[in-house]
Amino acid sequence: MKLYLIRHGQSLNNALPEYQRVEDPCLTDLGERQAACLADWAKEFRPSRLLVSPFRRTLQTARPLHQATGLPCEIWANLHERGGCYAGYQPSNFQGRPGMSGRQILKAFPEAILVDEIGEEGWWKSQPRETDDEARCRASEIIGRLVRTFASTDEVVACVMHADFKNLVVAGLMNREVEPEVPAIYRNASVTCFDFESADEYHLERENCVQHLSPDLL
Repeated sequence: MKLYLIRHGQSLNNALPEYQRVEDPCLTDLGERQAACLADWAKEFRPSRLLVSPFRRTLQTARPLHQATGLPCEIWANLHERGGCYAGYQPSNFQGRPGMSGRQILKAFPEAILVDEIGEEGWWKSQPRETDDEARCRASEIIGRLVRTFASTDEVVACVMHADFKNLVVAGLMNREVEPEVPAIYRNASVTCFDFESADEYHLERENCVQHLSPDLL
């Protein structure tokens, strides 16, 4: 397996002060242009599977990849950003939000396939904000799921996901320590690639790569 971990393009939240952020933002114009560059670059690395977080910004980032490759966007709900879907910008005002329902996802993104069940109550179901320990456990679960499903295959797997959760997945694969308070280094539309020979044999091929973006899109 070749595993490409791709951060979404710039979202409105990335361009706003923290106190103005919302629970499920769209991409900015810049983010849309970054996603288009990802799609052009995908013609070179030729993914065979396209796995996507259920947030709007990841689905918008994945759409040009779908258009370039013809691959459906397979929604893995547990690829979501650390914390889940919530409003608020500090512990005193965090409030769990539902996230899009399966019906809403398919209406807005008909190229999507709901691999994981998502009902009318939304994919996050207004649960409380995920803790850091829960996010670490989820990263381990995602690594296990990817390894069990693809590690010994010739699949080229592209996961469109989020900076903080990508940081946890890479840390889990590389046995790194992650401090929750330290922001992730991953740029919008950056790519990190692992090459797997088997479940136990793999190496980091590139990290935080943005060579597919022109300087004005960084």
